[in-house]
Amino acid sequence: SSTGAARTALGVAIGTDVLAPDGDGSALTGVDSLPSQTSQTGKFLTTNGSAASWGEAGGGSVNLIQKQVASNASSINFTTGLSSYSNFILVAYDFYMSTNGADINFRFNSNAANYDSLVGGVKDSGAIYYSNASEQIKLANDCSGVTSDAYKTALSLNIFGATSGSTKSVTGTVNYKDFNAGFLTANLSGGWNDTAAITSFNISSNFGNIYGTFILYGVSTS
Repeated sequence: SSTGAARTALGVAIGTDVLAPDGDGSALTGVDSLPSQTSQTGKFLTTNGSAASWGEAGGGSVNLIQKQVASNASSINFTTGLSSYSNFILVAYDFYMSTNGADINFRFNSNAANYDSLVGGVKDSGAIYYSNASEQIKLANDCSGVTSDAYKTALSLNIFGATSGSTKSVTGTVNYKDFNAGFLTANLSGGWNDTAAITSFNISSNFGNIYGTFILYGVSTS
């Protein structure tokens, strides 16, 4: 005799057999409003029986923050999604420079204006490259600009303590072809004293532009 009677007869009465949407569905009868989705990448929705919340995989997890594919880019910048994590993994592949002899540099910043200096450096073939006047650490020196797969650079960086008040450090490995010396593996170890939260990561070159795929992951430890 009515839509309500039909639902009751079918066993799908709103508010009794099924949850009722409220407006855009952000609030549901019988449970609290769904929590905000901001900065919750990679998490799952759970409930304690009365309130909904976001949860993380037990024992820690690695979550994708952003993937960038560079084509003749002046630099690579990761500026969003960092606030939810203290530790990160940054990887790159199919990576090469537009010009022979270019250096690859890594920096981070904790404010809108200035990149913070790093202490430490890269070691390859007996040479150690420390942070320079531009407050960056050199990942690779005199790279080949050849686009062949055999000459492309690959890197993996582990970044620790990015949140406010934490001691910060970075380790990693870069495999690349030096324009003059052939194939090299650079083992990176660096750190810095600034306790402000990191707000961005930057990969750039002293000259020439960048090609390749760059992926940033956030590491949850709980």
